[in-house]
Amino acid sequence: MTAEYQSIKTKRTFEIVVSLLKEKIFSGEKQPGDRLPTERDMARMAEVSRSAVREAYHALEMLGIVEIRKGASGGTFIREPSHDPITQNISNLIRLRRISLSEITETRLLMEKNIAELALKKITPEDFLKLEQCVEDAMDHVKKGIRAREDNIRFHICLAEISRNKLLLTVYSSVMDLFNLLLKEKASLEMSEIIAQEHKEIIRLLRNGETRPLLDCLDKHIRKASERLVD
Repeated sequence: MTAEYQSIKTKRTFEIVVSLLKEKIFSGEKQPGDRLPTERDMARMAEVSRSAVREAYHALEMLGIVEIRKGASGGTFIREPSHDPITQNISNLIRLRRISLSEITETRLLMEKNIAELALKKITPEDFLKLEQCVEDAMDHVKKGIRAREDNIRFHICLAEISRNKLLLTVYSSVMDLFNLLLKEKASLEMSEIIAQEHKEIIRLLRNGETRPLLDCLDKHIRKASERLVD
């Protein structure tokens, strides 16, 4: 046993291994990209069975904290922070019919209006370029006969990034992931172009620093987007 990993004696040993590793990761002792000890080494250092370590690593993978890679250069690596687990949990609720489209719309309205107010205070010339690039990419795809769903979703994620609020961005990204899934079957070339044009107007209002018109524009834009899904 090493000083780094204390001996573990419990019926549900893998849960203790999970807690131990989460503590080291969340404290910053272990960083994204770091490779965790092999099952054999971890079992030896913590004085537990390899099966307990294996179960712990798989539990951490399910939580989106680590990635298990196969092959000669494989192993268990700490992942970059991701909102995927949040998205999956919300997605499960939707599939169980506990969250409706109207509730997603209400959530978007509440969050994106706050995002817009923060963006008005923090937006930079580089941020405007990113937003404009999303619109240009969308219009280019439409001209080529390609639906621009991803470009239009990316516009809203870029807007959330301008808030410089990581928690807000994480939760909002999960909401937009789910909206993207709902939009997938309904998106059309005409819809893609309309949305991109509406994004142009949002950029114009951001440039002018007009809070009330911007919030009203977003309200109308988000409500229309949801209405198109049920038409």
